[in-house]
Amino acid sequence: MRQRNILLQHFSAIVLAGALSAAWGHDPQARYLGNAGVMVSAGSEKIVFDAFFDVDYGQYLLVAPETRAALIADQPPYDGLAAAFVSHVHGDHFSTAPMLAFVAANPKVRVFAPQQVVDALRRESDDPALLSHVVGFDLEPGDEPARLRAGSMDIAAVAIPHAGGQRNADIQNLFFAVRIADRASVLHMGDAGPDPNEFERQRAFFEAWRFDLIFPPYWFFADETGRFLLARFFATAQPVGVHVPERAGADPTGWRRALDADLFIEPGETRLIGQGAP
Repeated sequence: MRQRNILLQHFSAIVLAGALSAAWGHDPQARYLGNAGVMVSAGSEKIVFDAFFDVDYGQYLLVAPETRAALIADQPPYDGLAAAFVSHVHGDHFSTAPMLAFVAANPKVRVFAPQQVVDALRRESDDPALLSHVVGFDLEPGDEPARLRAGSMDIAAVAIPHAGGQRNADIQNLFFAVRIADRASVLHMGDAGPDPNEFERQRAFFEAWRFDLIFPPYWFFADETGRFLLARFFATAQPVGVHVPERAGADPTGWRRALDADLFIEPGETRLIGQGAP
């Protein structure tokens, strides 16, 4: 694992240097896409998390077809992406067909994902050039975070187990921390479970990396343990819950009140980073 992290850093320095613009024309903001899909942008700098998937498991919001088409076609307001991140291999966060369509149409955009995602893409495509800009992280819980520099971005991947215990024990779930041009620092948590022991193992990293905005799955607001972890490790960050079931759209205010939390519920919602909930 340590050797792989060194190789990733070397890769980023040679291949990615200068690939991303440091220009920030507007205040950083986050835009909700669907389920755990989020775009973070400021001016011409844009990144997306968990945006390319096509499975709803009967309860989660898909990214709207027109939004996904715009992401793939590099059309406003989803144009000019600098990077795409995938938290884990489950179908409500990642699917091979839309991701392959995206990487084929956007060869200059780097994709960062768990190794399981890269392996799934390779099973569907035998074209090495197609996946040459996809960076895989083969991390296990307890490993040191993998870090790299990509243009204006500092990136770290941290392995925190998927919620659900043993039935999801074989799934690589990654936190992606991204700091862009020293203007915004965000954390996407994928489908992490609120396990105090796992968070404590990464305490030094969480304390050293100050976050402006974090995206926890909504269940972190639903019990005392999840709330404790958010307060303990991310006290200075603005949390916006994601992965909210589609049924929440019938009563957004009720869901936010019941969980006493800010949540992304309706695609297209935005939050200004560093300015709290609207």
